[in-house]
Amino acid sequence: MNERTREYLDLYSRLEKAIRDRYPVPSGEGALAWLARNDRDYRNIKDELDYCREVRNFLQHNELVNDDYAIIPSEGMVQTMRNILSRVAEIPKAIHICTKTRQLYSVSLQDRIRPAMRTMARNSYTHVPILQDGFVVGVFSENTLVAHMNTDEVVEITEDDTFEKMKGLLPLDKHVGETFRFVSEGLLATEIAEMFLDALKRRERLCMVFVTANGKQREKLLGIITAWDMADFF
Repeated sequence: MNERTREYLDLYSRLEKAIRDRYPVPSGEGALAWLARNDRDYRNIKDELDYCREVRNFLQHNELVNDDYAIIPSEGMVQTMRNILSRVAEIPKAIHICTKTRQLYSVSLQDRIRPAMRTMARNSYTHVPILQDGFVVGVFSENTLVAHMNTDEVVEITEDDTFEKMKGLLPLDKHVGETFRFVSEGLLATEIAEMFLDALKRRERLCMVFVTANGKQREKLLGIITAWDMADFF
């Protein structure tokens, strides 16, 4: 049996599995066809993928001639399979690119505001997650401070004031002009990059993407992703 044909079929099988492991391909739908249609990074080679699929189907569903395949894929076609498999297999997931919670600067509602602000200024942090027992309950940002100063209440922040003082301004839906998303730990980096690009098109500022086990806010935080983390995927 021709070794190149055998390698081609093996690569195709491994590629299909890698795509299904990485993407939510519906049961019964061809993995390569789905990839070409749903991931913009592969749409420009849709014709090549379709051709590779046709060759594979021919080899898979036709009888051997003298115990060998009737056609032999070109070296270029085999190399295409190698390249795509490498790309798909190497796409990291959210959990691999996020800043893990243990490495993250965060505060709780019981922490004091002014020391946190000094830490933010010293490290050029613009947003700090508010965590309670490992769950995200809000975000403190420069905008939060401006919103607090624009309230009718006393705006002085003493050295002893905690984040409880501005508790009503910290929830994620209270940030005017800023948005936040939750994603599952297994979501692909390319899909997260799409979120940032889509937000940009809508003129929204996606400040942070929170990573939890299943992408739910009522789950403990595993890490965060910002646009800076996605530079390699834009």
